[in-house]
Amino acid sequence: MPFSKGGGRSYGKNSEWTLEKLISQWRKKKTDVWITSLFDVYDLPLDFPARTESLKIRDDYAKVSALESAWEADIRILEAHRFIPHLQLHEI
Repeated sequence: MPFSKGGGRSYGKNSEWTLEKLISQWRKKKTDVWITSLFDVYDLPLDFPARTESLKIRDDYAKVSALESAWEADIRILEAHRFIPHLQLHEI
């Protein structure tokens, strides 16, 4: 899997590998699969959903919540009803 290597620098609407492509691959194999995530908030890609807007939020936990909600909404466009976004607040 591409994401097992880590270090992705783009959320990736136009990159070589994207989370969307990974979810699509899994959904083609099985329709009952659940997809979870664990990404570190520190140094998220610049094109991550709502990243720019989140910079204005001072409370770190509110920032994580806003980013997770935006990410979930972006993935929901793919009809990935079994996606659980999780961003780890690593450094405060």
